[in-house]
Amino acid sequence: MTALVASLGFIAMALVTGKGAEVQRPITTVVIDGILFSKLLTLFALPAVYRTFHSSTEQLNFSRRCFQFRIKRFAQTFTA
Repeated sequence: MTALVASLGFIAMALVTGKGAEVQRPITTVVIDGILFSKLLTLFALPAVYRTFHSSTEQLNFSRRCFQFRIKRFAQTFTA
């Protein structure tokens, strides 16, 4: 929501045709694109990266628990 409001606020600067507009337009375009791109990364890329690392750590924890169970079972065969 904040990024959308900031982008809408910069649209006025992007549409200016008065004195100094040739300097403001490129800067405004870069700022608007940067805000929108960062918002898209936050909404789509970050959850995908989180899901990737989260699932790989769950698999690692599962294999670690299986390994610990096998070691305990193996140790019990020698103590019994």
